[in-house]
Amino acid sequence: MESLCEKYRRLCQKKSHSTVHDIKCYKTNNRVENKPKKAHKIFIEADERYLMRKVKVNPFLSAPKLAIIAENELGKKASPSTIRNVLHKKNLTGRKAFHK
Repeated sequence: MESLCEKYRRLCQKKSHSTVHDIKCYKTNNRVENKPKKAHKIFIEADERYLMRKVKVNPFLSAPKLAIIAENELGKKASPSTIRNVLHKKNLTGRKAFHK
């Protein structure tokens, strides 16, 4: 009786590499399509609310300054563009993010 490796080796001679990979995935994981990627979120909702409060108190805080605040007070290192994305998601855009 042929082992599983021998079957795949024989199959590789006749089929393309991607086809063999799809067959292996189907046999082992019972799926053909790729798994969806998981989004890695730096800030949870509470952290986002904390940043919103900081912006509400001082609307002239810049994204680099908010990144420093997030690193010092929340212990989470994030780039200024990530901070901007969080603010844009909450509809705070422009030079002056929030009007008092």
